[in-house]
Amino acid sequence: MSYGIASLHADIFFYEDYWKEQRKWVHAAMADFHRHHFYGVIESEVRRFLAVLLIDPANFHSYTREHCGRIMSRLAWDDATQGKANGESADCTLGRMSVSGPIVNTMTPLWHIPWALNPWKKFERAREDTQRAWWLNSFQLAKQRYLQGNLPENTWSYRYFTGLQQGGNATLQQNAKDEEFASCMLGFQNLVGVITIAGPMEFFLMAMSLNTEWQKKAQEEIDRVCGDRLPTTADIPELPTVRACLKETLRWRSGVPLG
Repeated sequence: MSYGIASLHADIFFYEDYWKEQRKWVHAAMADFHRHHFYGVIESEVRRFLAVLLIDPANFHSYTREHCGRIMSRLAWDDATQGKANGESADCTLGRMSVSGPIVNTMTPLWHIPWALNPWKKFERAREDTQRAWWLNSFQLAKQRYLQGNLPENTWSYRYFTGLQQGGNATLQQNAKDEEFASCMLGFQNLVGVITIAGPMEFFLMAMSLNTEWQKKAQEEIDRVCGDRLPTTADIPELPTVRACLKETLRWRSGVPLG
C-alpha cells in the first residue's frame, strides 16, 4: 500500500513539473502574441467566414467551428487547410470532457471496467492517439518549413523553433519525448483556442438574432465609422456599441465553466 502511495506521489510530482513547463511556455507565447498582434491572420479568415455564411447561413454552426479551427491552425503551423479537422477534433474533445458526454463522466466507476469490455476507454485511447499523431506530424512539417526558410514568423511554431536555435540547437534535433512535448503544447493551445472562441461566436449570432434593435444599432455604428469597408481591429476604439454587444455576449453566455 505504501509503495502504491509513493508511486502516486511520484506521478503527481512528475506531471506537476510537466504542467509547469507547459504553462511557462504558453504564457511566453501569449505574451509574444500580444506584442506582435497577429491580427492579419484573423482578419483575412473573417472575410472568408462572412462569405460562407452569406452563401449557406443554415450551416453556421459547423462554419463557425471551422473558422476558429482555421485561425488556430494558421497561428500554430500556418496551415488553414486543417481548419475543418481542427474544429471537429476540438468539438469531439470537448464532448468527451463534458458532463453531457460519455456516461463515465458522471458514473465514474464504469471507467474501471476491464479493457476488453470498456468501449469508452477504447474510444478515448484511439481519439487521443490520433490527435497526438496529427499534432506531431503538423509539428514536424512546420519544422521542415522553418529549416527551409518558408514558415511565417507570425506562428507559434516559428517562435518555438527560434527559441531552440537561440538556445544553441541550430539543427532543431530533439529526442522523441521532447518533440512530443512540444507538439502537444502547440496542439493544446490550438485546441483551446477553438473551444473557447467558437461557442461565444455562436452565442453572439444568437444574441443579434434575438435582439434585433441592438443589431441595428451596431450596424449603424459600423456603417458610420467604416463606410463600405469591413471593420478591422484598428476600429475597435471607435466602436463602443459593438464592443458592448460583444462583452454582453461573454457575460450572458460565459465560457468560464469550461475552465
